[in-house]
Amino acid sequence: MIGLTRPKKIEHPKLSRPVYLGRHPGRDFLVLGSGPSLGQYHRELDQLIRERDLIVMGANHITPFMHPHYHAFVNRHRFHDFAKTIDPAKSRILLGPHLPQAIIRFRYRGPYEVLMFRNDPDAEFDIRDGVIQCDCRSVSVLSIGVAIVMGARRIFVAGIDGFRRIIAEGAPTHHTDTPLEFPPEQREAFERYYLGRTEETARALRSLRAYMVREGLEPFAMVTPTDYDEYYQDIRQFVHATKEGR
Repeated sequence: MIGLTRPKKIEHPKLSRPVYLGRHPGRDFLVLGSGPSLGQYHRELDQLIRERDLIVMGANHITPFMHPHYHAFVNRHRFHDFAKTIDPAKSRILLGPHLPQAIIRFRYRGPYEVLMFRNDPDAEFDIRDGVIQCDCRSVSVLSIGVAIVMGARRIFVAGIDGFRRIIAEGAPTHHTDTPLEFPPEQREAFERYYLGRTEETARALRSLRAYMVREGLEPFAMVTPTDYDEYYQDIRQFVHATKEGR
């Protein structure tokens, strides 16, 4: 039964030039992570999307925040749990090439496009004929790469918050979460796991930014507070001031 034992991912899927290659030349994008800053900056992000006519990319359990133009899944467990939130009338669906067809058919019957990337956690970021040559360590960082493949001129990023505050304060990990609670005896393992995740994401971001600079592209800007300080630019500089302020 699919609901009890999920098929293993496809280890070596056939990759080809993606159908979305160059689809949005010169457009500006917003890539959404899933951090709690999404909820904190909901109004500013809505304003940014409207004023700059952004193409929005989100993943996994993003629909409590909004239905993005592109809704992506690459992890079979996330897809199994959150495929019910897909609305193909509101979003184009992007599914990783490693997702087994049995899971896709079991959880979703609508149209979708295949994300083309190599499942290599150690490779540096690169694009060859539209195929991303690494896994970027997370679907959110991968989505920045997909925006480049689609022809993005400028890429804003929100909700890739990092895990320092989570470790320090037991803060939520996602915009839909309540603050985490864990037994004191588990704290060391908890910190080790999230610090490892933070470093993996940092490495992927460095590699991606280096590619953008090398290719003469404007580097992405993270517009909500993040542990990755070198990429942070306050969202308020990109939207018109309002009477209410923040």
